[in-house]
Amino acid sequence: MRELYEKSTKMEHDLHGVEAMRAELMQLHDDIKQLTSTHQNLTSQVQCMTRDLARATADLQQVLGLKSEIDGLRQELQKEQESNENENENNEMSEVKNENTAAE
Repeated sequence: MRELYEKSTKMEHDLHGVEAMRAELMQLHDDIKQLTSTHQNLTSQVQCMTRDLARATADLQQVLGLKSEIDGLRQELQKEQESNENENENNEMSEVKNENTAAE
């Protein structure tokens, strides 16, 4: 009878251990579900950020192209202005020469 009592006590103790492990296992399952959900959410955010980065990179390339074009136009304008200044100076010198020649 004593052996039966000890065996029953041991089984009850083991049962409490199994129940504790079951509760821990259920908690682990819940944690895994939560982590999986968080992982999916973060993966989605990374995909959105990757698309945004690709768009920003494309925009940057366009901006760099426009900047290069503007720099080229600026240089062209500067050359034209210098050319016009030289032409005006030459015209003024020609007028002065013509006036001097006419006065003689």
